[in-house]
Amino acid sequence: MDRNTIQCGLVRQAVAKLDHPTAEEVYANIAAAHPTVGKCTVYRNLKKLCDNGELIRIALPNVPDRFDNTLKKHFHAKCTSCGKLTDIMLEEEPVISTANGFCVTGFEIFFTGLCSGCIKTNDKEI
Repeated sequence: MDRNTIQCGLVRQAVAKLDHPTAEEVYANIAAAHPTVGKCTVYRNLKKLCDNGELIRIALPNVPDRFDNTLKKHFHAKCTSCGKLTDIMLEEEPVISTANGFCVTGFEIFFTGLCSGCIKTNDKEI
């Protein structure tokens, strides 16, 4: 039996409650209600849940990784103004030709633009 079952549950709940949180945001959320849960415990459980396929780690350049509990294949859009991540669900995945001998085993696509909140705040039109 896993000795961190309660902590794993707290991590899962925090990721589900927060919107694409960083590890620090997950830790802060848990520590607010459970101050005895250590930062290393949160980080270790995030890694374990990602390794087990229960969470998705979203690696973005020049910023801390984010975590997602939506396991269905989807993509992300990042607001270039506030940094918010939004889920993008597409009906079909892109088709990649293997004519050059490259075997595609996965892919990540990130869209960039402005979220609805930043569009309203900045009075910008698309």
